[in-house]
Amino acid sequence: MPFSLPYVVPTTGAPASYHEVSQITLDKASLSSVATIGSYVSADTKTAGKLPLYTQQIQISGLPDSTDPFQWCEQMLIEAAPDQPTSGIAPNRYTFAGGTMIEADAPTTT
Repeated sequence: MPFSLPYVVPTTGAPASYHEVSQITLDKASLSSVATIGSYVSADTKTAGKLPLYTQQIQISGLPDSTDPFQWCEQMLIEAAPDQPTSGIAPNRYTFAGGTMIEADAPTTT
């Protein structure tokens, strides 16, 4: 389930508002996951088959605990950052904090 959040692509300054996890790597030894996120201008551009404006990887502590690991990762990516930063967290871990999950049949906006 993708999510929405206004985001400025760091390499170009272009705005992206639709984000989707396209790949997950699980590390059993370190109990962590790495999500690859594609950021698009909008849901319509993704639906039209356009490439993401930007792709990045974000490490998440823990392993998926649900039947849909992509939804788990996307939910983890939008969770709020802790009040007290924890050492060892990847610098981009809370890039998408505050995002909103998008329902599959929700109308899209640009």
